[in-house]
Amino acid sequence: MKTYNRARGICEEFSDHVLYDKTRHSLIVNVDQKYFKIIKKELDRLGYTLVFTKAFSDSDTITCAFK
Repeated sequence: MKTYNRARGICEEFSDHVLYDKTRHSLIVNVDQKYFKIIKKELDRLGYTLVFTKAFSDSDTITCAFK
């Protein structure tokens, strides 16, 4: 549970748009593309795996899901 709380904290540092599932310990976050590499690297260190990404052409944000 401690790792999950750290992962949530990392995502919340870079975005106000974070969804989390306490049961599965998964996270969905929408961030500026410039922060994506930082978040992915930090969550990789905690053992999270990137399972989904989607970027839209009309905005500079990317939505990604980690499990």
